Amino acid sequence: MTPLDVHFQKAPIAGTIKMVKWTKGKHRNALSKKIDINTYAENEHQEFIIEGDLKLKIIQIAGMVARRTVSLVREMQQVEKGQDLGLIRLGSQVTLIIPKLELKIKKGDKVFAGRTIIANY
Repeated sequence: MTPLDVHFQKAPIAGTIKMVKWTKGKHRNALSKKIDINTYAENEHQEFIIEGDLKLKIIQIAGMVARRTVSLVREMQQVEKGQDLGLIRLGSQVTLIIPKLELKIKKGDKVFAGRTIIANY
């Protein structure tokens, strides 16, 4: 995400928030092509686990400019599909970890919160 993008993350499914975990960390460039699923752990980040029809994880990753992640939900809270989960101030990176599903997007596609269908299940 860039500072011009929408910074709210929405629940991709209806379900229960099973975990909200904030981790203090560095503020390296989260938009770098070198960032992968394992290197996010160096930066400040916040993880959410949602269980509904399936179980998935969303990771908000802070960066050099976007230095704060914000949770708008708490553990054991019920959420509806499309409900705001949190935000990253000024843009950074969001990682969505899902089971093996039929993807509707490909690497490099721009996605829009609450509008882009990422996968079918």
